[in-house]
Amino acid sequence: MLVHNTLYYPLFYSGKYSYRRIFFFCFFFLPVLVMGGEVSSEQGKDRLSGSECILLPELMQIGEKLVSSKKNGDLYQMTMARFELAGYYARNQRWSIVNQLVKKSIKVARYLGDYSLTSDFMLLAAKVDLFSGNTSGSERTLELLINKGVRERDPGRQAQAMIALASVYQRRSDGGLAWPLLREAAHITSESNLKREHATILHQMGIISRDMGDIALAARSLTESSSLFGQEGDKKNQAMVNIALGAILSEAGLYKAALGYDNQAVELYRKLPVSVHQQRLLGYALNAVGMSQSFLGNVEAARQGYLEAFQTWAKIGDVKNQVFAVDNMANIAIAKGKMDEAEGLLATAFRLNGNLSKDIQSAVLLHTKSKYHEAIHQTDSAVIFARAAGERFLSIGVLSLALEAYEDLAKYLRLGGNLQEAILALDQWKVISDSLNKGLTATAIAALQIEYDVRLGKETINYLNQEMVLQAKLLDRKTNYLVTVGIAFFLILILAVMLGIQVRRRDQAYAVLLQKNLEIMEINKPSIGVPSSGSLGSGVAGKHAGEPQKVIVDAQGIMRRLQKAMEAEKIYRDSNMTLPGLAQHLGTNTSYLSRLINVEYQTNFNAFINAYRVREACRLLQDGAADSRTLEALGQQVGFNSRASFHTAFKRVTGLTPGIFVDQIRHK
Repeated sequence: MLVHNTLYYPLFYSGKYSYRRIFFFCFFFLPVLVMGGEVSSEQGKDRLSGSECILLPELMQIGEKLVSSKKNGDLYQMTMARFELAGYYARNQRWSIVNQLVKKSIKVARYLGDYSLTSDFMLLAAKVDLFSGNTSGSERTLELLINKGVRERDPGRQAQAMIALASVYQRRSDGGLAWPLLREAAHITSESNLKREHATILHQMGIISRDMGDIALAARSLTESSSLFGQEGDKKNQAMVNIALGAILSEAGLYKAALGYDNQAVELYRKLPVSVHQQRLLGYALNAVGMSQSFLGNVEAARQGYLEAFQTWAKIGDVKNQVFAVDNMANIAIAKGKMDEAEGLLATAFRLNGNLSKDIQSAVLLHTKSKYHEAIHQTDSAVIFARAAGERFLSIGVLSLALEAYEDLAKYLRLGGNLQEAILALDQWKVISDSLNKGLTATAIAALQIEYDVRLGKETINYLNQEMVLQAKLLDRKTNYLVTVGIAFFLILILAVMLGIQVRRRDQAYAVLLQKNLEIMEINKPSIGVPSSGSLGSGVAGKHAGEPQKVIVDAQGIMRRLQKAMEAEKIYRDSNMTLPGLAQHLGTNTSYLSRLINVEYQTNFNAFINAYRVREACRLLQDGAADSRTLEALGQQVGFNSRASFHTAFKRVTGLTPGIFVDQIRHK
């Protein structure tokens, strides 16, 4: 009883909610640590086992997608081989190598143009970074995936990445960043009717709300999450959320409501297909019912809940959780003062832990039948319980059992080919052996280490050979691509040269024709200014009288139309008038009209049209326009865009500024 009072009583009865908080962490906070996934059914697993639980199923799903794909078969097969190797290194916790393999697969998926596969790889890479402790790398990858989902208009993928990124923030205890991200993700999933993703988001929001102390908001979020999982028919996640909701309500003192959700979780788990995993989860739910009943003071009902949990775990041989249920019943007996009953229950718990030798014998029997996997599992389970028992009771006998379990485990792992874990098992065996004054030579560990290094080297060589074959194929494809691009560029260059020659010949022919037309015209040289009507075409005659009259008539016709447009239509008042626009108005082309103006008036287009505008401005100023409007408005009326251009052109034509010109008119 001294041992029990020292170890058990403070754990479960040192505070009103201490027991419930422990249970709350196991079922409510762990899903966040695996990035929104389901709660692991294996309590007591180390980091390696937990990561396998998350990564290896995803590797299998991506592998199935690769196998089912028909396009680019060789690259997909190489990627599949790369993922098989990634699974091997994941089991050995070689995260840097796994990360390299996944990132190379991302490059191949991008080369293949497979958006879905690329996104799967990126999400997997983020999880690998998170398990290896590289939260910043995981954050960068998820931000890229979010932006990719936005660009591709894929709300489902965007929401998955945002949920994962929020989990990264929660891992860093940065709820201030996780909360707005989850709110945005909730908005996206709500608009896109993605109920399962929305339920997962609400679950995480409930966790953050509880951490911030907002129990009411946490309860609302979890209630809605449970409802959405129910609508989707996801009984497992609905039950998990219900247990978490029960924990929240219990912390708020709403024990009856908590009991209701715990009972719902029990019913949901009972509707799931019977399996070891389902029975383990059902035991957790029944244990939660027992806790809620104990808070309500229903001692017998609580004991019944613990008993049903014990019986459920006994069906699947879950000794560790059986001990947990028996301990709970012993605590109830202590609280009621039934010390004899408590002693009996504690003895039962000790006997359950004492079955380690039977577990090891079972492992030996499985080994003799060549069932190595089952033998390893049986011995591994025995080691976990032996270590737990050793820490709680400090029993020399249990330590001896643990020593035997580690020794058998190392043998079976070695025979099963899992050399790295065999080395780890021998390391643990050495620690326990030293504590019991037993020696362990380094020869066995060294031999296993050499064997493991040789095997790892062979695996690496095989992978490098596969990588070389893949690189050779990619190089061949890249070479073919460059040759094709080079040929296409050469053909385009030849076509461009041919087109350039044709355009040059056309321009030369046009220049010859224009020069011939200009030579036919008799060129006058009037002073720069506005031409008089009598001078238009006056130079077209004389020394070229023997040339074809058609060209002369055409030039004279253009000049007459130009005079009409400027003097009758006053087209120069259009401030947007350009040489191409005037040429189109006169029915000719820009080059021909520009040359005619240059030759006929010895000026360019801008000076020519500005002369007409200045002459019109002078006429208006002489008529008293300056009395009723500003000079800037007057300039805009005759076609100038700005006051500066009006002043410049006016002074160039008249030699005076508009203001001085107005003063001279007023003093006359």
